[in-house]
Amino acid sequence: MLNFISLVGQWSLDVLNQGGYLGVFLLSIADRLTFQFIPGEVVFSLLGFLISQAKFNFALALALTVGGNFVGDAIIYWVSLRGGRRFVEKFGRYFFISAHDLNHTEKLFEKHGGKLIFWGRFIPIIVTFISIPAGLARMNFAKFSIYTLFGSLPRNFILIFLGFTLGENWSKVIEFLEKGQFVMILILAAVIVWYIIRHIRKKHLTHN
Repeated sequence: MLNFISLVGQWSLDVLNQGGYLGVFLLSIADRLTFQFIPGEVVFSLLGFLISQAKFNFALALALTVGGNFVGDAIIYWVSLRGGRRFVEKFGRYFFISAHDLNHTEKLFEKHGGKLIFWGRFIPIIVTFISIPAGLARMNFAKFSIYTLFGSLPRNFILIFLGFTLGENWSKVIEFLEKGQFVMILILAAVIVWYIIRHIRKKHLTHN
């Protein structure tokens, strides 16, 4: 895993050095569209290091990361909104997802969508995937946009600031976040197993 992160970090460094602010924006979009295959934790902490070397302006770089993330999130949202429901309705049973679950998700986002989007931006892995159920649930796009922007801003600021503060030791941010991401993977795996078992037993999320 560390080797992969090192490769992503080196590649991102090349993109930032050669692409400048355009590279910042494109990597921020890629953070979302690749479902963190190019993780923002790596890119933004590395960006903070480059800012400490006076290669980028903090405020402008931060604005571009938030803007890039939003573009990626919006694309995922609209794809899920336009084609996601048809896909789930046709193939959902193979993933243990029913029309019943879609209706439940829609009601959940109607009631708690803002909180789910805002806090979801702070959780590794969830940060990207939360846009999918938002689109499937037909969450109001204006509301989705506001909570996405307000959630991404502090997250990106923290990551960039940590990279800026640590300087050449920016990779320590990745080591710390990697441990948290591993814990999140375990939790998600447990949730998925629980979800499948409930469906096998015909106990959907809206059932007791």
